[in-house]
Amino acid sequence: KRLSEILRPYKERYFITATVHGFKARGDEGPRTMVERGEMEKSVVALEALFAVQPDHYAVRNNLRVAYRLLGRERDLAWMNQRLADARPWSIGVNLDVAHQLLREGNVDGARRYGARAESALSPGSSAADADLAASVRLFDAYVAWLQDDPTETLRLLDQAAAAVGGLPIVEGRALSRRLWSL
Repeated sequence: KRLSEILRPYKERYFITATVHGFKARGDEGPRTMVERGEMEKSVVALEALFAVQPDHYAVRNNLRVAYRLLGRERDLAWMNQRLADARPWSIGVNLDVAHQLLREGNVDGARRYGARAESALSPGSSAADADLAASVRLFDAYVAWLQDDPTETLRLLDQAAAAVGGLPIVEGRALSRRLWSL
Protein backbone atom coordinates (compact mmCIF):
# COMPACT_ATOMS: atom_id res chain seq x y z
CA LYS A 1 0.00 0.00 0.00
CA ARG A 2 1.01 3.57 -0.59
CA LEU A 3 1.66 5.79 2.40
CA SER A 4 -1.20 8.12 1.41
CA GLU A 5 -3.61 5.17 1.51
CA ILE A 6 -2.34 4.09 4.91
CA LEU A 7 -2.67 7.60 6.35
CA ARG A 8 -6.10 8.40 4.87
CA PRO A 9 -8.15 7.21 7.89
CA TYR A 10 -5.87 9.13 10.26
CA LYS A 11 -6.11 12.30 8.22
CA GLU A 12 -9.91 12.05 8.19
CA ARG A 13 -10.00 11.41 11.93
CA TYR A 14 -7.75 14.39 12.67
CA PHE A 15 -9.80 16.67 10.44
CA ILE A 16 -13.11 15.59 12.02
CA THR A 17 -11.67 15.89 15.54
CA ALA A 18 -10.33 19.37 14.81
CA THR A 19 -13.65 20.47 13.32
CA VAL A 20 -15.76 19.20 16.21
CA HIS A 21 -13.54 20.79 18.85
CA GLY A 22 -13.36 23.99 16.80
CA PHE A 23 -17.14 24.25 16.74
CA LYS A 24 -17.30 23.62 20.49
CA ALA A 25 -14.82 26.48 20.91
CA ARG A 26 -17.13 28.92 19.08
CA GLY A 27 -15.34 28.72 15.72
CA ASP A 28 -14.16 32.06 14.34
CA GLU A 29 -15.39 34.05 17.33
CA GLY A 30 -12.78 32.55 19.60
CA PRO A 31 -13.02 31.00 23.04
CA ARG A 32 -14.77 32.99 25.76
CA THR A 33 -14.39 30.54 28.65
CA MET A 34 -11.70 28.17 29.86
CA VAL A 35 -13.76 25.22 28.63
CA GLU A 36 -13.99 26.73 25.15
CA ARG A 37 -10.26 27.49 25.23
CA GLY A 38 -9.62 23.84 26.08
CA GLU A 39 -11.75 22.80 23.10
CA MET A 40 -9.78 25.15 20.84
CA GLU A 41 -6.51 23.68 22.15
CA LYS A 42 -7.80 20.17 21.34
CA SER A 43 -8.66 21.39 17.86
CA VAL A 44 -5.12 22.75 17.47
CA VAL A 45 -3.57 19.44 18.54
CA ALA A 46 -5.54 17.60 15.85
CA LEU A 47 -4.72 20.27 13.23
CA GLU A 48 -1.02 20.14 14.08
CA ALA A 49 -1.02 16.37 13.65
CA LEU A 50 -2.74 16.76 10.30
CA PHE A 51 -0.38 19.57 9.30
CA ALA A 52 2.60 17.29 10.02
CA VAL A 53 1.21 14.75 7.57
CA GLN A 54 -0.19 17.14 4.98
CA PRO A 55 1.43 20.62 5.26
CA ASP A 56 0.15 21.83 1.90
CA HIS A 57 -3.56 21.31 2.62
CA TYR A 58 -5.17 24.75 2.35
CA ALA A 59 -8.00 24.18 4.86
CA VAL A 60 -5.63 22.76 7.48
CA ARG A 61 -3.23 25.69 7.15
CA ASN A 62 -6.03 28.22 7.24
CA ASN A 63 -7.80 26.61 10.23
CA LEU A 64 -4.53 26.33 12.12
CA ARG A 65 -3.70 29.99 11.41
CA VAL A 66 -7.12 31.09 12.69
CA ALA A 67 -6.84 28.93 15.80
CA TYR A 68 -3.33 30.19 16.60
CA ARG A 69 -4.52 33.79 16.25
CA LEU A 70 -7.60 33.24 18.40
CA LEU A 71 -5.44 31.66 21.10
CA GLY A 72 -2.83 34.42 20.87
CA ARG A 73 -0.14 31.93 19.81
CA GLU A 74 1.71 34.21 17.40
CA ARG A 75 4.97 32.30 17.92
CA ASP A 76 3.34 29.07 16.72
CA LEU A 77 1.84 30.90 13.77
CA ALA A 78 5.27 32.23 12.84
CA TRP A 79 6.78 28.73 13.16
CA MET A 80 4.10 27.27 10.89
CA ASN A 81 4.60 29.97 8.27
CA GLN A 82 8.37 29.55 8.39
CA ARG A 83 8.05 25.80 7.97
CA LEU A 84 5.79 26.36 4.97
CA ALA A 85 8.21 28.88 3.47
CA ASP A 86 11.11 26.45 3.86
CA ALA A 87 9.07 23.69 2.24
CA ARG A 88 7.88 26.02 -0.54
CA PRO A 89 10.80 28.31 -1.45
CA TRP A 90 8.99 29.42 -4.63
CA SER A 91 5.85 30.57 -2.78
CA ILE A 92 6.05 34.34 -2.98
CA GLY A 93 3.27 35.07 -0.49
CA VAL A 94 4.39 32.64 2.19
CA ASN A 95 8.01 33.84 2.02
CA LEU A 96 6.95 37.48 2.18
CA ASP A 97 4.69 36.73 5.17
CA VAL A 98 7.63 35.15 6.98
CA ALA A 99 9.84 38.12 6.09
CA HIS A 100 7.29 40.49 7.64
CA GLN A 101 6.94 38.29 10.74
CA LEU A 102 10.72 38.23 11.21
CA LEU A 103 10.81 42.02 10.88
CA ARG A 104 8.18 42.32 13.62
CA GLU A 105 10.40 40.13 15.80
CA GLY A 106 13.44 42.31 15.06
CA ASN A 107 15.26 39.67 12.98
CA VAL A 108 16.28 41.93 10.08
CA ASP A 109 18.81 39.49 8.58
CA GLY A 110 16.27 36.67 8.54
CA ALA A 111 13.65 39.00 7.07
CA ARG A 112 16.02 39.96 4.28
CA ARG A 113 16.70 36.30 3.48
CA TYR A 114 13.00 35.47 3.12
CA GLY A 115 12.35 38.74 1.28
CA ALA A 116 15.13 37.88 -1.19
CA ARG A 117 13.68 34.40 -1.62
CA ALA A 118 10.26 35.91 -2.40
CA GLU A 119 11.86 38.26 -4.92
CA SER A 120 13.78 35.45 -6.60
CA ALA A 121 10.50 33.56 -7.01
CA LEU A 122 8.93 36.41 -9.01
CA SER A 123 8.27 35.56 -12.62
CA PRO A 124 6.08 37.14 -15.29
CA GLY A 125 3.36 34.56 -14.64
CA SER A 126 3.37 34.92 -10.87
CA SER A 127 3.58 38.70 -11.04
CA ALA A 128 0.58 38.90 -13.35
CA ALA A 129 -1.39 36.59 -11.06
CA ASP A 130 -0.97 38.95 -8.09
CA ALA A 131 0.51 42.25 -9.14
CA ASP A 132 0.00 43.85 -5.71
CA LEU A 133 1.94 41.05 -4.04
CA ALA A 134 4.73 41.44 -6.61
CA ALA A 135 4.81 45.19 -5.90
CA SER A 136 5.09 44.51 -2.16
CA VAL A 137 8.01 42.17 -2.80
CA ARG A 138 9.77 44.72 -5.04
CA LEU A 139 9.43 47.38 -2.33
CA PHE A 140 10.41 45.16 0.60
CA ASP A 141 14.07 46.23 0.78
CA ALA A 142 13.03 49.89 0.77
CA TYR A 143 10.63 49.12 3.62
CA VAL A 144 13.44 47.50 5.62
CA ALA A 145 15.72 50.49 5.00
CA TRP A 146 12.94 52.83 6.13
CA LEU A 147 12.41 50.80 9.33
CA GLN A 148 16.14 51.04 9.99
CA ASP A 149 15.88 54.82 9.73
CA ASP A 150 18.10 55.02 6.64
CA PRO A 151 16.46 57.65 4.39
CA THR A 152 19.30 57.68 1.85
CA GLU A 153 19.06 53.94 1.23
CA THR A 154 15.26 54.07 1.25
CA LEU A 155 15.22 56.75 -1.46
CA ARG A 156 17.85 54.91 -3.51
CA LEU A 157 15.79 51.70 -3.44
CA LEU A 158 12.57 53.57 -4.26
CA ASP A 159 14.29 55.25 -7.22
CA GLN A 160 15.52 51.84 -8.35
CA ALA A 161 11.98 50.44 -8.16
CA ALA A 162 10.58 53.44 -10.06
CA ALA A 163 13.17 52.96 -12.81
CA ALA A 164 12.14 49.31 -13.16
CA VAL A 165 8.44 50.09 -13.77
CA GLY A 166 8.87 50.49 -17.53
CA GLY A 167 10.42 47.05 -17.92
CA LEU A 168 7.65 45.21 -16.08
CA PRO A 169 4.46 43.73 -17.50
CA ILE A 170 1.75 46.42 -17.68
CA VAL A 171 -0.36 45.10 -14.81
CA GLU A 172 2.60 44.76 -12.47
CA GLY A 173 4.02 48.13 -13.53
CA ARG A 174 0.70 49.79 -12.69
CA ALA A 175 0.55 48.12 -9.28
CA LEU A 176 4.10 49.19 -8.49
CA SER A 177 3.43 52.74 -9.72
CA ARG A 178 0.34 52.98 -7.48
CA ARG A 179 2.45 51.98 -4.51
CA LEU A 180 5.18 54.45 -5.37
CA TRP A 181 2.79 57.36 -5.94
CA SER A 182 1.06 56.75 -2.63
CA LEU A 183 4.37 57.45 -0.92
